[in-house]
Amino acid sequence: MGSDGITAKEFLPYVHEFLALLPGIADQVAEGVDDRRYPGELHNLAMEAAGVDHIIEASGARGVEAGRCGPCGR
Repeated sequence: MGSDGITAKEFLPYVHEFLALLPGIADQVAEGVDDRRYPGELHNLAMEAAGVDHIIEASGARGVEAGRCGPCGR
């Protein structure tokens, strides 16, 4: 955050907003597991891979080691 000119305290509202989403997501996941229902229309491997690629790119741009997430670690 500091490399992007924002303090942790300034970023905190976004963290709170993100964390507020998790209970609903956990409820949906638990319901799907209990019902043995795994539709996949909202979360597919291609979407997840794109997210990982974004994390790797953003990390590298900020000088953060992506470790085993990089191309050789996949």
